Amino acid sequence: MRAGMIEEFSHLSQFKNLKDFNNNVEMFLAEHKNDFTKGEYIAFMRLTKFAARVYGVANCKIATLVSSCHDKLGGISRSTAERMIRKAKKLGILTVHNTTRKKGGFAHNVFIFNRFDVSKNDKLTDRQNAQTLTPVKDEPTKSEQETIHPLKTNNNKNINKRNETLDHTFTSDRVPFAFTNLVKCFFDDAKKIEAYWNRVQIAAYRNNIETRTDDVLDIAIDSFKQLIGKMKRSRVRDTLGYFYGILDKKMTDLYFEDLLDLGFNFKELQEDCWLSS
Repeated sequence: MRAGMIEEFSHLSQFKNLKDFNNNVEMFLAEHKNDFTKGEYIAFMRLTKFAARVYGVANCKIATLVSSCHDKLGGISRSTAERMIRKAKKLGILTVHNTTRKKGGFAHNVFIFNRFDVSKNDKLTDRQNAQTLTPVKDEPTKSEQETIHPLKTNNNKNINKRNETLDHTFTSDRVPFAFTNLVKCFFDDAKKIEAYWNRVQIAAYRNNIETRTDDVLDIAIDSFKQLIGKMKRSRVRDTLGYFYGILDKKMTDLYFEDLLDLGFNFKELQEDCWLSS
């Protein structure tokens, strides 16, 4: 494969748009995030940013990937980036192609993100549910049959029906109190509150700021307020999706602000990522 501009590899993309690519990465990380070390995870998330122009395709050098990971935490080594690539290939999310120059010799690599195949995991989950979550009940004994009362059965059904919607007091402890306290004013539903916070965590992982808990919480609160303002002015069809869009933009802006503070040279990054060697 000959080296070239990133657009020349657009036919290798397996995704219809950036949202489709991001969703695929999130599904993969839901299963395999713990397979990476902290440094490898940083390298993987930074590689996904290089693959945003042509959805799921990046042609950066490993040296460029390593240099772009140098931040306040000290960055990563080349060996860490190479280990991440090997793991991602083994897990099936990444395919790597070598390129050559016109005058001979190797040039940059082309990294192709594959669609994450969840069918095997789904089948395994189905089998586990069948074996552990729905055990076969023994036939009731005669004494048990005699104690069954229709009114008691109806009461149990009513209890299950009431529990379908739980207020904010049932929200998981992993959701910060300040966020719960805000969202409950508009959606007093534990399931919805946890769903909104889940979007916050996904956006934080994508932008590699999940450890900055105070910044993440501040952005989450500001983003939810912006969502409510939008809902007051006009109809929002997908509130979770709109909320996630606000989060991702704010967190991406924070990421680039940090790079500017470090004096990062964006022009060199673009030349290494988008142009051939």
